[in-house]
Amino acid sequence: MSSAMKTKAFTLIELIVAMGIFAFAATFAVASLLALTGAQRKAAATQNAFDNVRYALDFMAKETREAKTIVNQCENGDEPDFMCNILILVRGTNSNDIVRYEWKKDVDGNITYLERRETINGTALSSYPLTDSRIKINHASFYISNAGSTGDNFQPYVIFVINATAGDPNKPSEQSTIHLQTAASLWRLDI
Repeated sequence: MSSAMKTKAFTLIELIVAMGIFAFAATFAVASLLALTGAQRKAAATQNAFDNVRYALDFMAKETREAKTIVNQCENGDEPDFMCNILILVRGTNSNDIVRYEWKKDVDGNITYLERRETINGTALSSYPLTDSRIKINHASFYISNAGSTGDNFQPYVIFVINATAGDPNKPSEQSTIHLQTAASLWRLDI
């Protein structure tokens, strides 16, 4: 061969090695992208659950502070501190002006959402969920203390506890579980 006919080119082995390196790098890049996407979904689910549950807790705490009385309708009402699934707040001077919070359950006994029901002068005005149906409530309760007693110098209060999960139930790695609680007492002094 003459020197004019010589051209530079890759050999078959060089092409196979280059393609292998490219395939490895592309696989690594796609796997990283999928992991970042999953992490972003989990972060969004965490934020969604946190915002939803925090809104419900803040809303209930505000109405508890503004209430006149906390009504105890728990099964074990003789205990000093007890756990309830229902919270009833008397709002005005009329004992028929109430707000009722209740954890609603499905047929299997799983909590589905928190319902707020308002009644004025014995007439039901509105009823709506405070938590999103896409948030799975694992555990929720109201711990009520010193309700119903007056003049004992102990302030009635409620501790709200919620454990919730958000995210795609078919992808546990993208789910996020949070546990939040807050407490509220009546602004009105119990003396």
